Amino acid sequence: MNYQDIEKLASLKESNNLEFKESTGQLDRSMETLCAFLNCEGGTILYGVKDNGKIIGQEVSDNTKRSIAEAVNRIEPFVELEISYVPILETDKYVIAIHAECQRFMRPFTYKGRAYMRIESTTTFMPQERYNHLLMERGGKYGWEAMINSDLKITDLDENAILGAVREGIRNGRLPETTIREEIPVILKKFGLFHDGKLNNAAAVLFGKDLYGYPQCLVRMARFKGTTKEEFIDNQRAEGNIYELLDASMAFF
Repeated sequence: MNYQDIEKLASLKESNNLEFKESTGQLDRSMETLCAFLNCEGGTILYGVKDNGKIIGQEVSDNTKRSIAEAVNRIEPFVELEISYVPILETDKYVIAIHAECQRFMRPFTYKGRAYMRIESTTTFMPQERYNHLLMERGGKYGWEAMINSDLKITDLDENAILGAVREGIRNGRLPETTIREEIPVILKKFGLFHDGKLNNAAAVLFGKDLYGYPQCLVRMARFKGTTKEEFIDNQRAEGNIYELLDASMAFF
């Protein structure tokens, strides 16, 4: 971030994604706001800017940077933030900018164990109901398996496994018979695996080929002599999609 960026932001009003602080003397309160930004759509805090947008700057020492780092580390879960120290020309002062990107899949965030939210230009405690809702989204809607995998292509999936799942769904009355005649992208979209031309991680777990490097797609199997784990009789490891892992596990048993 450069000084022109600071001037542009300072010309705006405080909002649900922008906050001004005169100095890091207000660090504790500003971290609550940063936590609120993370729990919403992201945002930026400027230190060295008055509420009316006037840029006044502040001195920055090693202690200032250390205090900011320590405060940021109290935000959980851990998140990387963009911190800029922008010099004001012909002075020994800086404007400090901390920018938080939207992190939907990691919400809710807390600061010192409390969750905050942003309503217009006001930071407030997050209600328990909202916190629980975000927590459920983190484990479901925004869990790892629901995240977009930009490196995954339809050609990386096993078409036979996809059609096998469709046949099983038809056989159990969960899918209409016409599903088997549909294009693979249409089927994947109906399964909730394909959105806006991109696959999510669940697609890899269910139907992926050559899934090396996915710890979620690995099963270890062992057989021991007697009733203790002192001596192995057999020890196997299988990698692949969930159907391949199921087949490998059943064969091992």
